[in-house]
Amino acid sequence: GQIAKTPGVGKSSLAKIEEFVKTGSITAHRQLLKKIPPKLLELLTVPGMGPKGVKAVYEKLNVTSIAKLKSAIKTGSLATLPGFGDKKAAAIAKGIEFLEKSTGRIRIDQALEAAELVTGFLQGLDGIQEIQIAGSLRRWAETIGDVDILVAAKNGKQIIQQFTEAGFVQEVLAAGPTKGSVIIETETCPVHVDVRVVPQESFGAAAQYFTGSKEHNVRLREIAIKAKLKLNEYGLFQADKMIAGPLEEEIYQKLSLDYIEPLLREDRGEIDAAKTNSLPELIKVGDIKGDFH
Repeated sequence: GQIAKTPGVGKSSLAKIEEFVKTGSITAHRQLLKKIPPKLLELLTVPGMGPKGVKAVYEKLNVTSIAKLKSAIKTGSLATLPGFGDKKAAAIAKGIEFLEKSTGRIRIDQALEAAELVTGFLQGLDGIQEIQIAGSLRRWAETIGDVDILVAAKNGKQIIQQFTEAGFVQEVLAAGPTKGSVIIETETCPVHVDVRVVPQESFGAAAQYFTGSKEHNVRLREIAIKAKLKLNEYGLFQADKMIAGPLEEEIYQKLSLDYIEPLLREDRGEIDAAKTNSLPELIKVGDIKGDFH
């Protein structure tokens, strides 16, 4: 009965939760999937195409696949949509080209090569307060989709401009006041790199948000909601007051959890262990005394 007392969970949501727990699926979800063309969701894998963009091309141009999106770019119809234009259409075309050349994921050593190249460049810029590799690379996943790098600074627009104009950048996919997405060329393969600039007071919250897996972050937000708090990439809030944000450790502490190392943030039991002070002790490089062949 505890879920029913959670703010925002009504009878309809509760019924769906109970159905999912009992059957592993939700009838309403299956019905919605039947209404969506099978290849439509593939458009979300194209750099530069977000949910709003996919909705627009589907409703206005009846684009239901990457092949049809390429056709819309070729005919010029994509550029005529509100919010797109020639520049964005060209960026999406480059994103499709990159997607077709890439297998979608790269090895961790290839991702590290790209991350070290970009972080080395960022360290030489003025106004940088902190730099943190995030995403699946920070969790040391075996393969990486793209490289996420966070920067704490005040002059976000200037930093993103310098990043997107760097000599190692092969293609610019997007460039805004706080985020830049590019394809960089390394010695082994092209790599998609995103750099996000956040204020110092939100750096810890952003590092937590952009490092944890989706499942891990959902669990944390559920804990926050039960405590009548709000957790996002900007901080942990009680009403409108930020109670944690500059440091990752603060986020976990305020949620009554032990600090969870990035390597463990996959929702594989680590949150329950953090509640009971039973997280495993990770092996570090200094612990290794030798190797055996």
